[in-house]
Amino acid sequence: MKPIKSMKCETNLAARQRPETNKANTLSVAPERSKPELDTAERAFQHLKHLAQAETEEVWAVALGPQKSVLGSKMIFRGTVDSCLVHPRDIFRFACLTNASSILIAHNHPSGELGPSYEDLRFTHQLLHASRVMEIPVVDHLILTCHGYTSLRSESWVDFASEAE
Repeated sequence: MKPIKSMKCETNLAARQRPETNKANTLSVAPERSKPELDTAERAFQHLKHLAQAETEEVWAVALGPQKSVLGSKMIFRGTVDSCLVHPRDIFRFACLTNASSILIAHNHPSGELGPSYEDLRFTHQLLHASRVMEIPVVDHLILTCHGYTSLRSESWVDFASEAE
């Protein structure tokens, strides 16, 4: 297992403020010329690390273009302190509406636990099965905490290549 990346937890109020969102819980995305490319788990974490501060579980989807540039990010569901019910159709609806070439999934663990739960792994397998049908690849599933992140792809919790075939 690869080492877990870490970050210092921010405790001041300003650091805990979240980026501007509209009523649809969608992050504003910069013009085309300055869209970030999320071609590594570390870059994806840097783009989404604000999620680590949430006090309830949130599942976010990031729609990516052909070069892994961010087309849009959306909170798909907000749950409780230790669970979040979401269905793959909700994620792929967002992917289709944004004309995504691929998607990245992220959710937080308010408990600080970096490892995936059985439900996290089961849900990732469901997503990968749906991605094969929809022909929209899932590039990674990140678990975010104030201690860092876990990439289910990079740390081989799930074989994204064989699942998507």
